[in-house]
Amino acid sequence: MGNFICRAILVLVVAAFSIHFTQGQQKEFPKERKKDLLAPLVRPQPSQEVDSAAQERVQRRILNQVQSGISKGDASLFAHHLGPQVYLSLKGAEGGYYSANQAFYVLQNFFSTHRPASFTFSTHGEIEENPFATGRGYFSVRGVRESVQVYVSLTQYQGRWVVAEFNVY
Repeated sequence: MGNFICRAILVLVVAAFSIHFTQGQQKEFPKERKKDLLAPLVRPQPSQEVDSAAQERVQRRILNQVQSGISKGDASLFAHHLGPQVYLSLKGAEGGYYSANQAFYVLQNFFSTHRPASFTFSTHGEIEENPFATGRGYFSVRGVRESVQVYVSLTQYQGRWVVAEFNVY
């Protein structure tokens, strides 16, 4: 969506410049030249498509590591993917924003009292700006089996994908 808006603005700027240029110079670009100027703006470049596919693979790999960490009750398996500000909302605990280090310790503490019995992500949302995954699992809390729903979202921070939100309810 962001690329589309940038391209649309660029098309408008080129068109405005072309109109201004033709009014001031009483001269117009040949039609072939106009097509050459607008062509890169209209169709996506192959490198952008490859970058998009690579980004999706990176996102999927991170979410798979998060899934593995949840399944094993070990936040250290995905701690290096926690963003500088992570919103945590954990079942039976107060939610809020935490630094990556704080979030790691809060998650480790949560997993020490909520032992995962099973967990898998069932849905992956491949939204360009904020990919996410949701899933259902079972945790053991003081010997009682509880059903939980988990939502994790990613965002880009300094050119890399990081966990921005982690909810267990």
